[in-house]
Amino acid sequence: MSIKIIPFIGDSHTWGEGVGAEKSFDPAVCCGDLRPLPFTPPCYVNLLRDRLNTETGSSCSEYEGESLTSLCEGKEGVFGVVAGKSLVIRESFDLARIFFYAGSEEAVVKLTASTPSGNTTVTETLFSDTSLMSVAVKVAHILPRKGETAHTLTVTCEEDCRALVYRVELYRGEYALLNCGIGSCPTKKFVESYFDRYVASLSPYAILFEGCTINDWLCTPSDLKYAAHLRRMLSAQRDLTFRVLWHTVTPIGGSQISRQGTVYTDYVNTMRSVAAEAGVALVDCNAEMAALLAPMSEAEQAAYFYHDPLAPERRGPQALRRVDLVQSEGLAVSPQRYYLAKPSNLSNRPWNPLQVIEYSALYSLTRGRISAIIHLASNELTVLENYAPSIEKPVLHGTKESLWQPFKLCSAWRCASSPD
Repeated sequence: MSIKIIPFIGDSHTWGEGVGAEKSFDPAVCCGDLRPLPFTPPCYVNLLRDRLNTETGSSCSEYEGESLTSLCEGKEGVFGVVAGKSLVIRESFDLARIFFYAGSEEAVVKLTASTPSGNTTVTETLFSDTSLMSVAVKVAHILPRKGETAHTLTVTCEEDCRALVYRVELYRGEYALLNCGIGSCPTKKFVESYFDRYVASLSPYAILFEGCTINDWLCTPSDLKYAAHLRRMLSAQRDLTFRVLWHTVTPIGGSQISRQGTVYTDYVNTMRSVAAEAGVALVDCNAEMAALLAPMSEAEQAAYFYHDPLAPERRGPQALRRVDLVQSEGLAVSPQRYYLAKPSNLSNRPWNPLQVIEYSALYSLTRGRISAIIHLASNELTVLENYAPSIEKPVLHGTKESLWQPFKLCSAWRCASSPD
């Protein structure tokens, strides 16, 4: 089984600004810096990855700084040099993610994942006409042969050139949760500049998205344009997977009106409304955090929550609370055929069906992969022949009660896979 890759998209909030680790970078972090945060600081994505790894038996490891440069033939600042000698890491992995520093001289590097049955190789060309960390850092990845775990990663540079390696991430097991947060990056920029390399090239199993709301509030001239950019992002995400989960971004301190006159809460509400219209499962972190802060004085809020007005503090219970929110929504979703199914724990109690999700929204959410809807009130099966003629009729085995193997995706509905 191949590892299930889950990119977490967002801006500096997702990247991890606010835990203080950004102060340790050398050279200093700049706007839009493409160097990722290490796995250890207690930022939100790291906490979520730790929880996911613990519950699924997945794991990850990292090479950066001395642990990386000691394996290379030399070092240049914080970078390991690969030239005449290959970088070889003898450690098992199901996905390797490598960050290079691209210089003004073109370098061609070869990544090799070695398994018992053979090698998989990926070639990357590195070049940058600027030394800015917001441009010059390039990410590449390699997966071993399908169904196999690699035992060795090798990075080789073509003759007469050299490559500078900044960081290597190795993932093993069932899941790989990747931090794809990029600072100072509104939604439109992420779709146009980063989505293909950071997300689409990985054929992700699921996608988490934290909205880039602050940068859109600061940079996008209206919430209507932000809505259009969100729909464009959603379209790109659903082209890859129907397992999409969005987050609203936490409250901020200071003025709620940007220099261009836009109101922050309007942009948060825009994400809520686009998610509702499209049937996207949404974790409303903004509402949860607002409730957490409401009883506090301004001084208490500032001391407890904010690293600076635009960068919420990620330490302590507020970060863990957000992890619990995502955990409660669930990341796994069923395979090829989908049913709107009655939860087994409600089988003997009265309950109110289909309060939120309309057929069209549900169909949109799964990009046409629904083959039937089981009406929750009557237990009657409705095949979507007239609504979507291209959908194959489901093949049912046994009674409908045998289909009730649901998981939680959002509070209004459940899905269960067909028995075949």
